[in-house]
Amino acid sequence: MSQFAKVRLYHTADKEKLVHEGSDDAAFLYANTGDEIPDSACELYGLVDGDVSVAEPKLTAAEKKAAKAAADKAAAEAKALAEKELKVDGTEDKGDGTGDAAASAGDAAKAGEQAENKGAVQSENKAVDAAANKAAK
Repeated sequence: MSQFAKVRLYHTADKEKLVHEGSDDAAFLYANTGDEIPDSACELYGLVDGDVSVAEPKLTAAEKKAAKAAADKAAAEAKALAEKELKVDGTEDKGDGTGDAAASAGDAAKAGEQAENKGAVQSENKAVDAAANKAAK
């Protein structure tokens, strides 16, 4: 059974999916509010009750597999990075903040900035005499 569009629906530039009016991806008008949408289009674009916002994107088995592989890879990289930071820091976070690698790095950066700033001597900053400044011009 066909559906009726609840909102104005637009094709993306590649005509691969439908989006709402006002979307940055909207390129070509597909259906006005109340337009009948055939079952084949509802299935193709994943429309539910005449709207795309409530529809879950339909992924092929290959797309699902690729998405899972990408998520697994990202998780493995994050774990490896955390282990690497733990080895570099040499401490373990015990929950009390004493071994937090990020805090240690922040403390080291702050100490470096303070050491750089110690080179300035307060007595070098002399007040400028307005009269002497006018005479120099």
